[in-house]
Amino acid sequence: MRDSSSTISLANCEYTDVLHETTDCLESIAAFPLMNGEHTFGLGAIAKKIPGARGNSHTNASTIFRWITRGVRAADGTTVKLEAIRLGSSWRTSLEAVGRFSARLTEAAIPASPTSPPVPTPKARNRAATKASEELSALLGTNK
Repeated sequence: MRDSSSTISLANCEYTDVLHETTDCLESIAAFPLMNGEHTFGLGAIAKKIPGARGNSHTNASTIFRWITRGVRAADGTTVKLEAIRLGSSWRTSLEAVGRFSARLTEAAIPASPTSPPVPTPKARNRAATKASEELSALLGTNK
């Protein structure tokens, strides 16, 4: 059982739908703790904390929903999904989960080190082959 300081009151909440929670709910409900200790928030509340793209004031809640359900294709080709829980009829996630999500996308976009040398152009390969042939001829003492 929870202590009185972390009791969740749903009496003052009015939900418009799963994706658009009213801010009154955020004020009346303390952050709902998960078993791992992270505090979860509704998608609307999380969306308001993430800056929007293209001059928008914040990210839309439907974008957060899409990150949870479909994920985002990372630069390395993998799909990265935002961690979330389904609580009743609504989705909830934490700011820490958003941080891990963005860290995984960033890691995939910035390679730690180049895995293979750049592929030489055909002209560079011909020059290297000619030079190697000349060096071999010089070592063996043969002329073309």
